[in-house]
Amino acid sequence: MEKFKDTNLIKENGSKAFFIMISLYVFSSIIASALLSLIKNELVNQIISLLVSPVSMAVVLIFYHKTAKAKAKEILGAKRFSPVYIFSAVLLSVAMFLGLGFINELIAKGLTILGLKASGVSLNIDRVYKVILYSILLAVLPAIVEETFFRGLILHSLRGAKIIPTVLTSALVFALYHGSATQLVYQFIFGCFLALLTIKSKSVIPAIISHFINNFAIIILTYFKVAVNLFNSYLIALGLICLFGFICICVFYDKPSQVKFNGTVKGFYSIYFVFATCICLIFIIGGLFSGKN
Repeated sequence: MEKFKDTNLIKENGSKAFFIMISLYVFSSIIASALLSLIKNELVNQIISLLVSPVSMAVVLIFYHKTAKAKAKEILGAKRFSPVYIFSAVLLSVAMFLGLGFINELIAKGLTILGLKASGVSLNIDRVYKVILYSILLAVLPAIVEETFFRGLILHSLRGAKIIPTVLTSALVFALYHGSATQLVYQFIFGCFLALLTIKSKSVIPAIISHFINNFAIIILTYFKVAVNLFNSYLIALGLICLFGFICICVFYDKPSQVKFNGTVKGFYSIYFVFATCICLIFIIGGLFSGKN
């Protein structure tokens, strides 16, 4: 049975990459804000704003690939996988959107009642070219870059640790990265399932597919002005059935992994993780009060 070498140094490199990415994002956001003040075109401003995060993440990924001893294929998890996991990725997308999509709206309503600001993205998609543009900026790029970072680089740094702590840790940094109190719970749950899908399929590609479908569905529904009642009990039931199917595939399909996971994630929770978390919490807490009277 294969056993990964379990060292705190490897895991600390993961939290260091997370800290560098968040720091670079903050720095890039400041530069972008100064640039945006000079540009009066709303669409151009939004494009630049949406590019800051994936570009920051891509820079760290390239840097990590150049400095790490591991092969890019190992870091990115771009390995061959069973087609069953494509079906599993679709099930997960439907499960999250229909079965658990109400979570964001529920939290948003709760924050509003408390007099806090519920963060969200407002899109004006009234032309076909905007569908294509936002599909690239909000579906294709985030799916590829975020999954490569969180389910590729971060999971790679946690290799050798026990499955549950690994899944929870990768999901935690994924949720913190989004910097939104409204999305925090939903993104944590989604991150857990995406990590499980990646570990089980041994590839980041199914997670990319699921992430893309989840984001692309919102763009299409916005374009066609289709309002989905995420509190509809029938839709929730359908979503939960899909979630049950997804979990069954992850648990029962394929032979048990021949990799022995018996390490810990302790090394990941380094000073870099603390700093990165503090930055994310500033964004999350600040978002609750921004724009309030």
